[in-house]
Amino acid sequence: MKRLLLLAASLLAGCSSAEDRAAAVLYDPGYTIEIVLDNADGITSPDGLWWHDNALYIADEGGSAIRRWDGKAVETLADGTSGIASPEDIVVDAKGQVWFTDDTSGGLWLVTSKGGQLAPGSQAIAESEGIAVLADGGVWVGDGKRSAVATFAPGGSGPIAVAADWQVAKPESMARMPDKTIWLANNREDRLLRIGADGSARDWLVPDDLSPESLAADGNTLWITDSHNGRLYRLGPTGKTEIVALFLADFVNINGVTVDPAGSVYISIQSDLDAGKGYIVRLAPKPASKVSQ
Repeated sequence: MKRLLLLAASLLAGCSSAEDRAAAVLYDPGYTIEIVLDNADGITSPDGLWWHDNALYIADEGGSAIRRWDGKAVETLADGTSGIASPEDIVVDAKGQVWFTDDTSGGLWLVTSKGGQLAPGSQAIAESEGIAVLADGGVWVGDGKRSAVATFAPGGSGPIAVAADWQVAKPESMARMPDKTIWLANNREDRLLRIGADGSARDWLVPDDLSPESLAADGNTLWITDSHNGRLYRLGPTGKTEIVALFLADFVNINGVTVDPAGSVYISIQSDLDAGKGYIVRLAPKPASKVSQ
């Protein structure tokens, strides 16, 4: 039986009021956990996350904005004045371009000096969900309305095609691995698919009650959030799926996930989307000497 390390109701001392009711359980003794951002820092109810070049990029769904946190302050890169309504997923490509989706306004979006800009030809995607940038710079976008994945040429022109019929009801999130395979979360049907470099797809055997919400690649490890059950999973190279943390009460609705080069895992939490209430927490790896203590 796995060691139950911490029931961290006290960890959330950073919660802003007595109304906050939240707790987290760490199953992996190799991590500490803390809140790094909340409403007081300039976020509302965040969804997609992406780490790039010493900064955290945030699809702030509740605030209709794209934000960037450099560890000191939160900067707004684009907001509702650009036509953004409900930013869903976010990715930064090798050129530093920030791409995101919007499951209300639809389409594929790019952050520019003027805010958010809709990519030409992407208006047909009414409910854009997960996003992935391929090795050649092409972009995949999950189409929640048509239950499909649209592909865009490098630079965002397109869509040039609809990917193979993988029968994905809701392509919520995608993650590209070093071997060019792509994992795809279908949380409407509680399925996790592995798309091979040749385009073939197969369902991955996961726990019966796992409903994958967001995915993040960290080398050959895949991180998975389950917003229905408040669980953070890790899928390692051996194919074993294990629970790393359990979030409870106001923290149960975990959404986006990303990992920085030091191995810290960032998770977005939507405590109340309508009220614009949310958090971002960080699981930081302990030094090896402290794990054994």
